[in-house]
Amino acid sequence: LNVPTSKTFSVVETGEALSRNDEPSPTRSAALVRLSHSHIRIGSFQRLAYLEKFDEIEQLLRYVAAQYYPAIDAQAPIEALVPSILKDFSDAVARMVAGWMVAGFVHGVLNTDNFNLTGESFDYGPWRFIPVMDPNFTAAYFDQQSRYAYGRQAEAALWALCRFAECFTQFVSAEILQETLSNFYPKLEADMGNALCWRLGLKTMMPEEASQFTANVFKLAKKEQTSFDAIFHHGFAGAEKTIGHLSESWQSLLKGRAPRQSKRQAFFDGPMSASLTIDEVERVWDAIASEDDWRPLHAKIDHIRAYGAALRG
Repeated sequence: LNVPTSKTFSVVETGEALSRNDEPSPTRSAALVRLSHSHIRIGSFQRLAYLEKFDEIEQLLRYVAAQYYPAIDAQAPIEALVPSILKDFSDAVARMVAGWMVAGFVHGVLNTDNFNLTGESFDYGPWRFIPVMDPNFTAAYFDQQSRYAYGRQAEAALWALCRFAECFTQFVSAEILQETLSNFYPKLEADMGNALCWRLGLKTMMPEEASQFTANVFKLAKKEQTSFDAIFHHGFAGAEKTIGHLSESWQSLLKGRAPRQSKRQAFFDGPMSASLTIDEVERVWDAIASEDDWRPLHAKIDHIRAYGAALRG
């Protein structure tokens, strides 16, 4: 789905019995090895700030610039380096969260330790994909206040970025830090428009048109409670194939939109098979847990890869 994310390298079953009394969980233990470009988190800086190790904060920030932000001069004066890193990191987080929103993805726990400095999704916790548009949909059973609900993820991300910015008040004024973060929502909105067009198989629109189109898509999705995945599957490239699958309101909204591919991929004329709502995940897991049958998992992976290929054209 074109969302910046860590990746699974391997899953190795251990043979141990698994007992988790704090949350619902599978019953077979395994070790997951994941790949990402960095394991440095916002919390890494918060820890140093709490301990008042300001020299080490600067050292770590210069390391981050040198390793992950090559366009930034890692040797620049600290008062220039901080806003540069904060802006580029904020932009990366905006792109990541925009990807979540268009994917219908709900991160389980968005504390500051679950944001790394390369802006890649990781430590999802009890994640979910929304079945239909619901801003209040929450993934974690323990999130009784819906702090990390689908519709509050941008708010949670900006809150985390503010905590990151607070680590640098010894170097830069609060006014500069606030001004640097003021572009988060405009960047998020622009990235959502681009991501939405990409997933719907449409050419990128001008910012104002994309913003209005995005608002209309989310408004209609909430009003009609259409399957979120079905919108993108049957409405891909705004084709006439949507007839019979999506309502007249959807057909009207998508009609006349310029497709970004010269030819609609055949995948979208077939049944919707690549979504990962929790019911589908449970069915895949149940086959493994009860029968040691991995075929549904392999089939799902094949469908997801076919979907990715069709999206890329």
